Amino acid sequence: AATGATAEELNGVEQSDPNSRAWFNATDDPNTMQYVGLETSIASVNEQFQREGPFDGILGFSQGACMVGILSSLRQRNCATVSHVNVAWAIMISGFYCRDSSPRFSGLHLQESPLKHSEGNV
Repeated sequence: AATGATAEELNGVEQSDPNSRAWFNATDDPNTMQYVGLETSIASVNEQFQREGPFDGILGFSQGACMVGILSSLRQRNCATVSHVNVAWAIMISGFYCRDSSPRFSGLHLQESPLKHSEGNV
């Protein structure tokens, strides 16, 4: 589950609801955007996979879909911070690409992953 950043980690990033949950909170400037709390969430997911796994796959919606993309991309790069996140499939619904400008997260993309894109009207 999304734990979100603590008030101290937010460092001035406004939240509409102090009790809301998020994987991260984005700073305002798109040129220097940072995802505050992202490292904490990545560590939390990795610990959950270690404690409760293995899992066949992972699914995320909206910001969760972005998080799934980040986790999958880091796993493909063999990053130690996601050493226990090992899944056969990932589903990302209504997500967006990672816009964090820090060197570790900028330019993340899935490599050598079979993709299926679906769109339509409901």
